[in-house]
Amino acid sequence: MAITFERDGTSSRIRLTGVIDVAAAEELKDVFLEALGSSQELHLVVAEVTYLDVTAVQLLWAARREASTQGVAWIFEDAVPEEVLSTLSRAGLAQPALPDSGLTNSGVPQAGLHDPDASVQAPPESCSA
Repeated sequence: MAITFERDGTSSRIRLTGVIDVAAAEELKDVFLEALGSSQELHLVVAEVTYLDVTAVQLLWAARREASTQGVAWIFEDAVPEEVLSTLSRAGLAQPALPDSGLTNSGVPQAGLHDPDASVQAPPESCSA
């Protein structure tokens, strides 16, 4: 597991490698807080991630939501491994700027992906039992 953080002006880059799990949670949280507090763009590099546990996914989700709230652009760089992409998609985090990922680059998830900022709608009246 490795987490590296670089800042260049108003842009930050967080690179994750290996297994990102509960053992990395405190460091990952601290890095996200620093990046979100000082950036207009947050670039996340996960090309070398081999596994994300539920703790890591929760931290990514919370950081993505906070980035959205603060108006910080959230950008996945490079290739996202298929297993990681699947995990991120199920968590509603798949908004990478990857032309061949099958995901949009506009910040609007494609059908089937959860948008954490979308409001919950009640079912139509015709669906009531």
